[in-house]
Amino acid sequence: MKKSIFWELPYWQHQLLCHNLDVMHIEKNFFVNIINTIMDVHGKTKDNVKSRMDVVAICDREELHLQPGPSGKMVKLKVRFILL
Repeated sequence: MKKSIFWELPYWQHQLLCHNLDVMHIEKNFFVNIINTIMDVHGKTKDNVKSRMDVVAICDREELHLQPGPSGKMVKLKVRFILL
């Protein structure tokens, strides 16, 4: 079993809740990632080429697959869930 690197901290073994999750930051990160993806914020969205290649391997939604562009380079098309 893998032991967390946090156990090497001198104060960690004295914590009352060692496996407590920081819900506030988890909610904030989730919200920011969803908004950036929906608004298609350049450089901040989670909808990138690697995620589109995963879509090809995982599901058969043709509208989300990478398409060859006019120059022969693979291009990701805009999806229906982006707010313009």
